[in-house]
Amino acid sequence: MIPGTTTERSLRAAIERMYVKTTVVPVKDHAEGFAALEAGKVGAYASDRILLVGLLAKAKNAAAFELAPEQFSYETYGFAICRGDAQFRLLANRTLARLYRSDDIVKIFDKYFSSFGKPGDVLVLMYALNALPE
Repeated sequence: MIPGTTTERSLRAAIERMYVKTTVVPVKDHAEGFAALEAGKVGAYASDRILLVGLLAKAKNAAAFELAPEQFSYETYGFAICRGDAQFRLLANRTLARLYRSDDIVKIFDKYFSSFGKPGDVLVLMYALNALPE
């Protein structure tokens, strides 16, 4: 994993909590980490789940890898918008909330991510939290 990231803190805490004996290998970036995994130099590569999905999507032999079902932390993501554009922020928030309340979010997941498995419990919970009424 990449040193100094939230992934490092979460992974080290999970290793300690689970009493796992392992060696954490630092890498400079995602390309180096995934290349080490593809070359068999490491047994796993840890990063944000969405970044791992992207790496797998580009992998030459994606079928040789899978995402572990465990999630060690929750990472918040968001959109950057222009400061002071309250109308756009409201439009975006309402649109996203409607998306999560409908079955469209499931269709989007299925279209782009179903090859990596079903959504995990944390993601399903995030769907529910983001579906709160406007």
